[in-house]
Amino acid sequence: DITINTNDDCYAINVALGTPVTADNCSVVSVTNDAPASFSIGSTTVTWTIVDGSGNTATATQVVTVED
Repeated sequence: DITINTNDDCYAINVALGTPVTADNCSVVSVTNDAPASFSIGSTTVTWTIVDGSGNTATATQVVTVED
């Protein structure tokens, strides 16, 4: 969705980031990301963090680009 606010700035909301593929030899406890509620025009890097049952973490990044 593209929404225009009162300042005539464009931004995207409800962006479908997809679901990352994860795997661990024991268990994956959580998969989170730091995506904002709305994305401004341009590129935004989203960092995904995966935690396994032993508390080990791994991260990956995804770039979301919004064009007007």
